[in-house]
Amino acid sequence: MESLDEADQQRLCAYIELAVYDAVRAGVSVMRDLLTDADPGLRTGAAYALAWFPQDAAGSVPALVAAAGAAMEAYEGEAATALVAAGLLGAAPDAGLLTDPRPVIRWAAAIGRARVFGVDADEASVDELFAWTAAAEPDNRPANGGTEVPFLDGDLNGYAGLSLCLLDPRHTDRALDALLDRLSVAVGEQALPVAAEALRLAFPGGRLPAGVAGAALAPRQRRLVEVLARSPGAWLIDGVPFGNFASLVGDYGLPRSREAMLAYLDGPPAGS
Repeated sequence: MESLDEADQQRLCAYIELAVYDAVRAGVSVMRDLLTDADPGLRTGAAYALAWFPQDAAGSVPALVAAAGAAMEAYEGEAATALVAAGLLGAAPDAGLLTDPRPVIRWAAAIGRARVFGVDADEASVDELFAWTAAAEPDNRPANGGTEVPFLDGDLNGYAGLSLCLLDPRHTDRALDALLDRLSVAVGEQALPVAAEALRLAFPGGRLPAGVAGAALAPRQRRLVEVLARSPGAWLIDGVPFGNFASLVGDYGLPRSREAMLAYLDGPPAGS
């Protein structure tokens, strides 16, 4: 590997990744069988894995829908995983699930429906996504048994935030409000997907040109930068600076630390 130049290294890595993907895909039929295994954790893992193979959706969707139904009463985390997996493969969860008393089932229904309907998603699904995105102190654990939902390592709020990009652009201001509410309290890795989506909305053109002063930012951009500057937890993991977060922010031409962000906001206008 070290003997290759950067371009050849990237080509080799792409080849390996595709080979691994194809090797796992060869076991799709086994994963479907595991949806009826006696172990709920294994069933949940199988449902999650099937979501990554849209080429095989025709055979996987019926199995996932059946799995969601079978788990609905006893294992809500498993049912939610199967609902989202089916949504990712093109089968929208029933709208009636949006009124389910269990939060994780409502979350799964909203995620799945947003994935299938996109800009045409119903208002109930949209409202549920916003509520999850903005939640300050969420409890994402299934209440009545089963394993936790594995999507985005169980960060259901972050996954809801990432799903906002699927919605009609008329929701942009509301989406940014929800993301900023969450970003102000999110810590470390949980702040990463929220910030990524907020930056995408506030900076649709991508990286800022060099030399743009904080005072010259557009209103959405200024609001985001202000939240970043006053949210120390987002920049840290266990009290240590979070390099991935700093890199994400820096990719948009913004300062790579909270202290520098504060100075950027307080700096003089360009040309002064």
